Amino acid sequence: MAIPRDEWLGKAQALAVGQTRRTYHNEEHKQNLVVSNDYDRWWCYCHRCHDGATVYKEHVLVGQAPVQQERVMPWPADAAPLGADAQLTQSIYRMLTPKGIDLSVMLPGVPLMQSKAQGRLLVGTSQGWLGRALGNAQPKWCTYSSKTGPAVFAMHPHDRITPGCTAVLTEDFFSAAKIRWAGVPAVPVACLGTRVHSKLLLQLLGCAQVLIAFDGDPAGTAGYVSTAKRLRGLGLTVHRVAIPEGL
Repeated sequence: MAIPRDEWLGKAQALAVGQTRRTYHNEEHKQNLVVSNDYDRWWCYCHRCHDGATVYKEHVLVGQAPVQQERVMPWPADAAPLGADAQLTQSIYRMLTPKGIDLSVMLPGVPLMQSKAQGRLLVGTSQGWLGRALGNAQPKWCTYSSKTGPAVFAMHPHDRITPGCTAVLTEDFFSAAKIRWAGVPAVPVACLGTRVHSKLLLQLLGCAQVLIAFDGDPAGTAGYVSTAKRLRGLGLTVHRVAIPEGL
């Protein structure tokens, strides 16, 4: 159930664009409510109630047109270990911090590089390398035509889908990393979108159950419906993990 607007929207609108802070919700004695002012929306989430809400802005000023890149990119010639360029590394951490991602804690053992030419953080998975855009570039995630070929889904290098396991499907790699870090007794898998590729489908066939944790937006809901229908048609047990609206 969405939190009523009069309990949070004014607090979110008082923030600067890009700012997030904790505040009180109703009669709670701790600052359990997170409110945020993103460039295209205001949103909130209460860590005690486990409810949230989102209000999309009707008018958004775009300061710079997005840089359109290919979904499958050539491997960058300037790829270097994370930290090789101090300014680029700062940009990477500025992008990750609001998302709740701590590289050293949440992605241990994951190869990490950076490319200044492409403006991307390069993440090595057991299925291939991914590139996460740091600035106003689309798509946010890309794969690479070399370094084992384009990935159609992504997993932590230490994870494997084994017969009888529970798999949790997310849209992107950072969501899967959060589930893994939280200690959920399941194998997190990033679908790199809301579609289950045939290569991933073949690996899921032996699972005891599949949990779908796509984003809490219309695309995530539509992706759940189509994915669940396909998986159940093959005899798999499928459940949805309810993600709060806008999160």
